[in-house]
Order: sequence, then structure tokens, then C-alpha cells
Amino acid sequence: MFVGVHLTKVDHLRPVLERCDASLTDSAHLGVYIPKVEALEIATTMQDIAGEMCSLIFDGTTRLGEAFNVVARYCSKDFEIELRLILFKTLEKSLDNVGLSTLITNLWTRKYDMPVENVATLVRDSVKVNGSASTRLRVVFPSSDDILCICHTLSNSGDHQDFPELSEFMCQGYDR
Repeated sequence: MFVGVHLTKVDHLRPVLERCDASLTDSAHLGVYIPKVEALEIATTMQDIAGEMCSLIFDGTTRLGEAFNVVARYCSKDFEIELRLILFKTLEKSLDNVGLSTLITNLWTRKYDMPVENVATLVRDSVKVNGSASTRLRVVFPSSDDILCICHTLSNSGDHQDFPELSEFMCQGYDR
């Protein structure tokens, strides 16, 4: 599951997985383990981020509905930057700022049972709904600051630069 192989592929991979004389159950029976694995992952993440000041990074991508994610970033006790995906959710339609702020608040306070004071920053792109949600979230998370994602900022600023030589350079091939 951790490498993204769909559970039903186990039936096709059975000969490979059973090479060491270990029998394997059917994919239908393995499905009962998904909630247990999810609960273990949530418990591990809760233990990892407990007591840490975290940045909550959130963004969505719209296609037929929306794929929305939230990542917690923090500095570990070993002074390493750690990232934990704490939510990936597919939605039928895009959320407004009220729905978005409610989703993030419930995620942090109910699902992960973390104190609101442990959110140091809210990191987002410059989409209006995310900005409005951040404004609402800063009321809920009083210690937080609102930060625009540096990758989006650099990309957007590059779109507004007038550099005619760039298009000429990009059109030429490497003739060496």
C-alpha cells in the first residue's frame, strides 16, 4: 500500500509474494487491514508532531472536483526538517473559505487532537479562497502567521518579467 499499488493487484502478484513458502490471503480479505494501517499511521504522526510547532501547508487542485492536501512541517528533535502528509482528500467540488477553514480546523483539533497554539504558520498559494481561509484560520490559530508559498511566489513573479531574450533563447536548440 505504501508504494501506491492497488490492493487488487495482490491477486496478480501472488506467485511473487509466495516464493518463500508463505501463503497469502485474497485481496478481498486484505482490505480489512486498511483501517488498521490508517489508524497506525495517524497515531505515529500524532506522536511525531506532539509538542512541535508546525507549519500547515495546504493546497488543492481542481479538475473534476478537487484533490486537497495538508502537510505539517516541523523541526524534529534532531534538528531536521520533517514533513508529514496529514490529509489528502478528494472532494466533489472546490471548497469555499468557510469550508476550507473548517476542514483544516477540524483536522488539527479533532482528528489529530493538537493544540491550536502549536500552529506557527499557514503556508498557501495566492488563490483568493486560500487567502480568505487563512484570514479565518488565524483567528482559530492565534500563534500563526500567514505565508505565501515561495515556489508559487517565484513562479508568479517570473510570469510578469519582460525578458524578450528568454523566448529567443528557449526557441534555439543546442547546436554543439
